[in-house]
Amino acid sequence: MVRIREDVVYKYSNSDSNIDAKRFKEVKWESISSSEISASDDILKKVPDPSKHFSHLFNAYASYFNKRYSRTGSIFERPFKRIRVEKESYLQYLVYYIHHNPVKHSFVGDMSEYPWSSYRALIS
Repeated sequence: MVRIREDVVYKYSNSDSNIDAKRFKEVKWESISSSEISASDDILKKVPDPSKHFSHLFNAYASYFNKRYSRTGSIFERPFKRIRVEKESYLQYLVYYIHHNPVKHSFVGDMSEYPWSSYRALIS
């Protein structure tokens, strides 16, 4: 589950002077709080695109994995699903679903036993 903050303001910044940023005219963004905004700042609203970011992440990982193990092709069975959470009841179900997965697949007997879960932090 990923939460996308929509109240973040981004400032256009080309302060990165590395050669690739110049060669590809890469657009750099940095998040700032509203108290840091001055009249001279070139403020633009950038809308996050989680699908694009996850696509880059999965492609980079697949590329690494294939290179590391001298293989080719896809390593993921199917694309991930994106469903916008608009109801609190669905959010509650989603939190339960995520934390119950290790129990469902018999990795552990209880949700609190799974070492890579945030379940204990959530209930404390």
